[in-house]
Amino acid sequence: MIELLNDKYQFRIELFLALIITAVACCAGFSNLLFASNDLYPASTDAMGHMAKVKFLAESVARGEFPTWFPYWYNGSTVVQYYPPLTYWLMVPIYLLTHNVMVTFKINSFIMLFLSGIGVWFFCRCYIGRWCGLFGPVAFCLQPYILQTFFSQGQLAQEPVVAVTPWYLVALLSYGQKSTAKKFLLCTLLCSLMILSHPNSTFMFCLCIMVVLIVFVIMKKIPFKSYVFIGVSIMFAGILTAFWSLVGVTGLENPGVPYLLGEAAMTFTATADWFLTPTHFFFFAIPISLSSIGAIMMFSFLASKRKVSKNDYYYVLFCIMLTVFSVIFSFGLHLPLFKYLPFAENFVPGRILCLTSVSAAILCSYLLYGIQKLSYDKGRNVKLFTTINCLSIVVLILINMNPFRFEYGTNSDSDFKKMIDSIDFDGENFEKGRYSFLGPFDSTETYFSMTNNFSFTEGWNIEGTPHNQAIWNHIIAIPSGDFDYIVKNYAYWNVRSLLVQKKYENIISNLIPKYSFVVKAERDGNWFYYCDSPSSYFLTDKRNALVFGKGSSAVAIEFPYLVKGSSNKISDYPFEELEKYKLVYLCEPSVETIQEQKSIENTVTHLINKGVTVLIEPAATKSFSLFDVAASDVVLEDSPTLQRQYQSPIKSAIDKILIDEKFGYSRVLFGLDDEYYNLVQNDGRLQNGIIGVKRVGKGQVVFLGMHLSQFLKPAYARNWGVPQNNEFPECTADVTTLFEDIFRTYGVNTNFWPDPFPIKNAYWNYKGVDFNYSSQVSQEMTLSVTYTPRWKATLDGNLLEVGQKENLITLYLPAGEHNVSLRYGVTIFGIIGYSISVIGLILLFVFFKYYDIILYRFSRLCDSFSKYFQFKT
Repeated sequence: MIELLNDKYQFRIELFLALIITAVACCAGFSNLLFASNDLYPASTDAMGHMAKVKFLAESVARGEFPTWFPYWYNGSTVVQYYPPLTYWLMVPIYLLTHNVMVTFKINSFIMLFLSGIGVWFFCRCYIGRWCGLFGPVAFCLQPYILQTFFSQGQLAQEPVVAVTPWYLVALLSYGQKSTAKKFLLCTLLCSLMILSHPNSTFMFCLCIMVVLIVFVIMKKIPFKSYVFIGVSIMFAGILTAFWSLVGVTGLENPGVPYLLGEAAMTFTATADWFLTPTHFFFFAIPISLSSIGAIMMFSFLASKRKVSKNDYYYVLFCIMLTVFSVIFSFGLHLPLFKYLPFAENFVPGRILCLTSVSAAILCSYLLYGIQKLSYDKGRNVKLFTTINCLSIVVLILINMNPFRFEYGTNSDSDFKKMIDSIDFDGENFEKGRYSFLGPFDSTETYFSMTNNFSFTEGWNIEGTPHNQAIWNHIIAIPSGDFDYIVKNYAYWNVRSLLVQKKYENIISNLIPKYSFVVKAERDGNWFYYCDSPSSYFLTDKRNALVFGKGSSAVAIEFPYLVKGSSNKISDYPFEELEKYKLVYLCEPSVETIQEQKSIENTVTHLINKGVTVLIEPAATKSFSLFDVAASDVVLEDSPTLQRQYQSPIKSAIDKILIDEKFGYSRVLFGLDDEYYNLVQNDGRLQNGIIGVKRVGKGQVVFLGMHLSQFLKPAYARNWGVPQNNEFPECTADVTTLFEDIFRTYGVNTNFWPDPFPIKNAYWNYKGVDFNYSSQVSQEMTLSVTYTPRWKATLDGNLLEVGQKENLITLYLPAGEHNVSLRYGVTIFGIIGYSISVIGLILLFVFFKYYDIILYRFSRLCDSFSKYFQFKT
């Protein structure tokens, strides 16, 4: 009894010390931010984008509103489209109490870092030994990778995952040793919280954990039934969070949304520099890596001396294996077999190092524990020596991981306010055009523009939408000189205020012919332009050509008067929509099955019979060709030249294009009825069809070979990189001209500028918009608001179909004077998601109530299988 009381007393002392040490380590981790003025704002990469949402939600809650649509964000987008809601709703109460962004940021980051640090200590205290765990929170809270994630990257959405992870490991491993209903429930709830914080990270964490645990099943450290039930708990967590994940992750509601940009995935894929270069943005501390290696060596040595306890064989070995496997996993697609993992291309593998930071910090504590354990049965001098060694290790690690060498940036809104004061325009968000920015600006632009009552074209942290892909395309459009693509986007996004780096002035000159943009202020080497001409969120679009397909991005950038389709499959477009266009361009359509072949050919034939011109640029034929026109990639030989044939009806001054042999190959066509341009090589001895037609139905289909779209500058820049001094191959300019001539020949309208639609009045709120109009003719209207299937429209109280064009809402409105109402609601998939969550909650309750019976039945089932297959469980 006395030993038990002493143990409780010791635990309380250690807990008290752990709380103090963790709090001090957290404060130290803040570095200069801790005492930064609360009138400033964190200048981290993503933080202010998150805080814009927090401020919007907090102000809405204060008015008694609970919005799912963010009217001012990304042309009016879903509040929690890409990141789930937990992080934001955790910060809303803090913001409501403080009404200060910096204080909210500090409090939230401290709580999350503190919870994770205490979790590391608790793991060490429970499963390694007394006192040694006090260093664990320090090793974790001062880990540069974690600090950079919190304060430089501003990954507020990932912070709850980091906070919950050590506690989840405690619960999971405890359940693995002794499975009970309460532990199962705890594992499920903790995993649910992680999913509602950052599902991508959670999926990777769970995948790594399950891979490591399967080894423990093989080693018979945990029962197979416990392993299966851990998987069941993760499944239950997924079901409980279906109310968000079914529409936020799967893409069922809005096909293709969200997705992960390949550029973002590669940015967060580890390289050797992450572990070797202290100045790297994602640096993982070398002392922690070395201490982890030392812990592995210590474990091996103690195991060889038979001084490893049963607990160590389970908990410490798990942390060793998890650390090693997660570090390897962080290299992602750099690993040869990684691509075979499920959803491999949707992973952000470098983020797994948050999990590594937890297990590695635990191993640091174990290293100290192991060193002390070597002296348990030794003399006083040996014990003193080992104690000095432990203190030396701690001091060296602290010196090397000095958090004060990091200085985190802060921002003030004074320059932004001066810039905005240069324009004399008051009013609510939708009473003025949108604000946008072009250049290496950070997420504070999002927050500041919202606080100054602007709607804005961008935001932050919403990679997985077509709108953000268009923004990323600006990076390609600028060096390739396709300023009209950016201008077209700004026109349809109703931009009237624009902050631009001075080197991008050419973009503004392309805007001036339509809108009277003038310089109003200079800010940090950037020009602030403002257009005082009337803005309108209600537009008409006269473009009459559609392009879609795997290779269509470059075409849409080069020729902004082509509408970029929302899907790469022609079967996803109704006939009524396709028939509206003068020309439809299928750029590398996928033809993997005979069903796809027949579907494409039937649709194209229908369009041809309706008088629509169809261009097909086929991918290399693998199994099925379209209309018996085969495409084959051939190696370029001597003097490759694209040469016009005398019978060509294409009105072009381009008779001959010398092809740069650097491109390596050309895609030639076989089976054309008439050839308009041929690839001529070897002084005319070798000729192949490149552009021509195939007679179909009542007309003909125009085929483009040579992978012609990939000769355009945007495609060249994306595939090969921007050439030095922007010296693109000469043939790229000629190919562009040839494309332009083809489009003119077939009646494509090259004027992409929108005109205002005749609206009388419009009333906006967090649910949508009501407006009335008077029009002389029936026509399609484009509403400059991000499309999602959640939008429902009524015309004079009757349902009206909502369409989309380049991720903006379209409505076909009849002539006359009418009232239209657009409401942001819930789709059938949203209802299904809520239903699944409710059903999952009921099933979890039943599972919890009858847990012992279910476990017993499953054990009997496993015994039956083991007897049948004659192996031991």
